[in-house]
Amino acid sequence: KDDLQVIKGIGPVMEGKLNDYGVYSYEQLGRLTKDDIKTLAETLGSFPDRIDRDKWVSQSKKLHKKKYGEKIN
Repeated sequence: KDDLQVIKGIGPVMEGKLNDYGVYSYEQLGRLTKDDIKTLAETLGSFPDRIDRDKWVSQSKKLHKKKYGEKIN
């Protein structure tokens, strides 16, 4: 499990919601497709544009590479 709260826009409540949805890692967030983002945004509720606006996917890719030395495509 990665600390998702280091991602801009994710606090304790949002991390809990992501965990409830089954998202626990930078890799999972870094691999989100446009369809995944739409579904996840609907599930999370408030601020549906937050995932794109705060660039969760690109932040997650950078954090994953830094922590694990692997690039996510």
